[in-house]
Amino acid sequence: AKLKGSAQLATVSIEHYTNNGKKLSVKLKGVNDRNAAEELTGAQIHVSTQQLEALQSDEFYWHQLMGLTVINHDEQVLGVVKELMETGANDVLVVEHEQTRALTAVPWLPDVVISTDLEAGVLRVDWRLDDEDE
Repeated sequence: AKLKGSAQLATVSIEHYTNNGKKLSVKLKGVNDRNAAEELTGAQIHVSTQQLEALQSDEFYWHQLMGLTVINHDEQVLGVVKELMETGANDVLVVEHEQTRALTAVPWLPDVVISTDLEAGVLRVDWRLDDEDE
């Protein structure tokens, strides 16, 4: 964890956690009261990729999608994945066109995302550019 207001890094251990799919609650060893927990408010948590849970073949961690080249069904390069956002309904890829820096929001939905090839660095989508005619 990178502690709030400093460049100090500290190794923390998880005592237990619960994850209901939308909310992750973590109890850290040695953090036993509200004051100690408040000291960690805003801290950045860093986890090594070796500690991440293995996923199914059709599941991805967000960090794996960052920087992928997004190509639509017409073989047009929409840009690269700049960030991801959670919305109430579904996650959204924010794709930045490399030349124009224009941003395109592409929903992460089964009928939109055609394929994801991490080795090739390509995400294929069924999505048209905003300025195209229907």
